[in-house]
Amino acid sequence: MLRLRSERFIENLPRRGAFVRALTLDDLSDLYDVVTAVEVMAVGLIAEASDRAEIVAELSRLCDKMEAALEDPELWTHSDEAFHRALLEFSGNAPLAQTGLLHRDLAQRAHFVADRARPKGTERKSVETHRALVDLIAAGDAEAARANHLKQRQRGSESLLAAIRALGLRSL
Repeated sequence: MLRLRSERFIENLPRRGAFVRALTLDDLSDLYDVVTAVEVMAVGLIAEASDRAEIVAELSRLCDKMEAALEDPELWTHSDEAFHRALLEFSGNAPLAQTGLLHRDLAQRAHFVADRARPKGTERKSVETHRALVDLIAAGDAEAARANHLKQRQRGSESLLAAIRALGLRSL
């Protein structure tokens, strides 16, 4: 319970017990900022790695899964999540991956709600953007890969927060 509280998953209320903590839009914005920073670092580390061929193959496979799921929003969201988790896991930096995965876990419920509310067609553009990132990683262009992913993460965060606002939600 202490760990869950320290990781901001739950909140203890005196004489009332422990509850799953609601995330405000400000909380989500902060979480997305952390996830963005960590993922951008992970992308650079992967692009700089000399043994990235297998990673590139796996990231390409995950893009294929996203593309195959374009007609199924829930499956697409899971496929997109798998891609972003892979970036963290393949970074070669365990503390970085752990931090990123923790913050992705915290934001995940909002991600699944918001993805259902985003305008149709954004998924296809997202797959194209993910494939462009994989191409930059494959080329070993760490600077361009970081810049590409920063731009994509910022756009994605803005889109998700706007979708949540459009639903009239102030917390999740």
